[in-house]
Amino acid sequence: QLIESTLISPQTNPYLEISNNSSLFNGMAALIKARDSLTVSINGYSDRGYNTQMSTEKFVGLSIGKYNDKLMPTKIGGAEQGVIISGGQQYSLVVGTETPYIFVGSDSNGTSPNGNRIYLNGKAVHIPSAYNVTWSASANVYIASDGSLYRASS
Repeated sequence: QLIESTLISPQTNPYLEISNNSSLFNGMAALIKARDSLTVSINGYSDRGYNTQMSTEKFVGLSIGKYNDKLMPTKIGGAEQGVIISGGQQYSLVVGTETPYIFVGSDSNGTSPNGNRIYLNGKAVHIPSAYNVTWSASANVYIASDGSLYRASS
C-alpha cells in the first residue's frame, strides 16, 4: 500500500519502484519494477492460480516474476472472458479492413468471449514448423514455404 505520498526510502532494492529511471534501450520512459514479482489485477480476480490445464482460469490481469530465484512464466489472464492480443497493420478484405488479433477464449467466430476456442485472425497464419515437419496423410490444407496455412477446397 502507498500510505504517504512524500515518503522517500533510501533502500537500494525496494519491493516496488516507480521511477523515471531509464537505460540506453528503453528511452526516457517510466519504469515500474518489482523485486521478485508484480501482478496487475482487479479486486476479486487477483489469484494467479496454478499454471496447469486442470485448473479453471479465474485470474484477470498480468503477472510476472520469480519464485525461489527461478523465473515463473509470464501470465496474462482473462478469466472466463478470455484475452485479446491485437496489433499490426490493417489489411483489406472483400468488404472493409481488419487488424490482426488473437482471441483466447472466444467462440468459433472470434466475436464473443466466454468460449473454448483460440481464434487467430490475420491475413495469414505462419507456422514454419508445419512446413518443415512432414506427415504422410491426405491434406485439406496447403502449407506455403513460409509456413502460412491455407484451406484447400479442391
